[in-house]
Amino acid sequence: RGLGDVYKRQIIMSRSYGNGSRSDLGGLIEKLSSPDKDLRYMAVSDLYKELKLPGFSCTATLEASLCEWILKKTEDPSSDVCGLATKCLAPLLSYASDANARMLVASLCNIQRKGTTSSGGSSLFKSVSLKTLIAEVPAAEGKASSVLADEAAPRMIEVMKSSGEQKGGASAIGESLDILSDLVKKFYFHKWSSHPDIASILLDIFSSPSSDAFVRKKCTACVAALAPHLDDAQLAKVVATCVESLCAAPLGGGAHTLGRAQSSLLRSQVNCVASLVTSVGSRQGLALAEALPRLSELCERHEEEQEDCD
Repeated sequence: RGLGDVYKRQIIMSRSYGNGSRSDLGGLIEKLSSPDKDLRYMAVSDLYKELKLPGFSCTATLEASLCEWILKKTEDPSSDVCGLATKCLAPLLSYASDANARMLVASLCNIQRKGTTSSGGSSLFKSVSLKTLIAEVPAAEGKASSVLADEAAPRMIEVMKSSGEQKGGASAIGESLDILSDLVKKFYFHKWSSHPDIASILLDIFSSPSSDAFVRKKCTACVAALAPHLDDAQLAKVVATCVESLCAAPLGGGAHTLGRAQSSLLRSQVNCVASLVTSVGSRQGLALAEALPRLSELCERHEEEQEDCD
């Protein structure tokens, strides 16, 4: 931003909000609808400072209005306003009531998935606000982390299930997988085994004919992050499914005889099994023994192909 914008904002702050005095929340919320982007920026800035104060509290009516307007400002035409509003999400989630906190996360997920059209007509998936919220919520057991995991994870699953056949669906699925991976890695203490459908859906997406290498790679990372938190029965099912897929993959006359799509799928299957073993260690059980002959066969065929090439 230029010096002129900085000076303008300093003047606005001194005239409109006073110097060092506690701002009136209702007045600040009203200024969020101003057509002047600098007024909106300063209002969000003061709201952010208020939210960061120890013991922040407000009436239920103001809290609901604050949640509504901060959500709106995460889509503000001004990138500066949008970025600062996004930073308000984590402290607001901590202070809001359970009902408003869940509404905040649910609405944010809906905003991210809301159809916006690019010049090519494809649906865009905007995930910056949600990723920022995950990054800024403390990695500790509490209301904020629990609400975020409970509300965001199933909605990301819904995005993945509904985006497969849509134009631009791979991008939406990839972003959803990134967000789900971030949730599982950061809030590892959450009871992820209580979401038994997540692992099954991830494997379905991995095996879907419409999934490309990009989606399978992100799916593998997400499965590997989730695997250590599954109970023994869930983990055994995941490992067995991955191993069975690998063992059933056609090899033909060798990897060099496979088509590009088959070769890419085979590499993804090998990487998926390897990532699972790395993430869960000895918990992978006896199912891995079934995969070893196939892995050995792949290695032997690769050596033979290399010798033929030499």
